[in-house]
Amino acid sequence: MIAAVPSIPYASLSFATFEREHRAANLPLLVRGVDFGDLTKLDARGFGAFIDDRSIDVRAYSKGFLDNPDAWVEKGYCPKVARMKGWEFASLIESGMAGAEDLYAVCDVRGSRAGTIFERILADVSQRTGMKSTPHLPGVSIWWGPPGHREPLHMDIVDGTLFQIHGEKTVALFPDHVWNYLYPFEIGGAMSWSFSKVHLPKPDFERYPLLEKALRERIDVTLRPGDMLFIPTTWAHEVTGSSEGDHVLSMNHFWHTPMTKLVHIQEEALQKLVPEPTRSELVAKRQAMKSP
Repeated sequence: MIAAVPSIPYASLSFATFEREHRAANLPLLVRGVDFGDLTKLDARGFGAFIDDRSIDVRAYSKGFLDNPDAWVEKGYCPKVARMKGWEFASLIESGMAGAEDLYAVCDVRGSRAGTIFERILADVSQRTGMKSTPHLPGVSIWWGPPGHREPLHMDIVDGTLFQIHGEKTVALFPDHVWNYLYPFEIGGAMSWSFSKVHLPKPDFERYPLLEKALRERIDVTLRPGDMLFIPTTWAHEVTGSSEGDHVLSMNHFWHTPMTKLVHIQEEALQKLVPEPTRSELVAKRQAMKSP
């Protein structure tokens, strides 16, 4: 397995190498030098204006809520979502209220001036890598908020790219084969099974003894403005914004992903989500991995 995430300049991103060494191999890649133009220089109020006069979804976690996975009882784990204009949320960031109440904006901004720039970049990434968008998933999702916000440990069943636009973020990555050592929520429970029960900043090894195996393979990546991180399907990740600066802004996009890559999801999820004949193919792959 890899000890660190390799990085390349954006100008070097090409289909042949990316497909063989990263997407098909289900391994992450850090790409430096994506050009977001003046978006990287905008303060919170400037970016709020750049998404025009649209309403956005703002998650209201309340301070400390994300530190207690036992309190998560909804599929989206956030108990409350507010609707407001971008400039209103920018004012909450500037006043310090967004940080005090742990407010965080997650929404699709297609059609705005910022969204138009993001869509152009996504089209170029698609051309360079061969990855294709899917109409069933959000198109241009921003993750925007005050410094220091943390999105908890989870995995996605599709390939994704996370773009850093303003401020910095640290991503804790875990390879796909350690997912079950991260103690995901149960299938069919109130909370989504794609999230981990582990509070990564303060791990409870008595409650989760196998967690040590996963932590041995943890890889931390720091994202700066202009960076793009390819996160392969079923790679668990926790994302934490830097405590420095005025605001932290990212954009993510999910790509069409063959179900044949879902080798390491929970057995019950495999049975429920994956149709035949792909399911039998994945079961055979698992058995081959267990063979000496």
